[in-house]
Amino acid sequence: MYFHAVCLSVYQLLMHHIRDCLPELKTRVNVMAAQFQQLLNSFGDEVEDKVYLPCNFVILTFYNCARQHLSKCKVSRHLLHQGHPYG
Repeated sequence: MYFHAVCLSVYQLLMHHIRDCLPELKTRVNVMAAQFQQLLNSFGDEVEDKVYLPCNFVILTFYNCARQHLSKCKVSRHLLHQGHPYG
């Protein structure tokens, strides 16, 4: 019975923590998405010619490498509150 009460308390603490953090995280994600979209817009119009460009290989390789690396990373809440430009 005691174990069940402890689990319930931990669960409630976790749920309150998530509810407290989600609005802030959502705001940060939306701001970062808007900044990224602004950066993309600064590159100009989409290239109409879909012929393979030599730089595509470099860009795609970099993107895939970064995506794989970021998928393995775990960003702690500590880093998110230090004003880190990527966190």
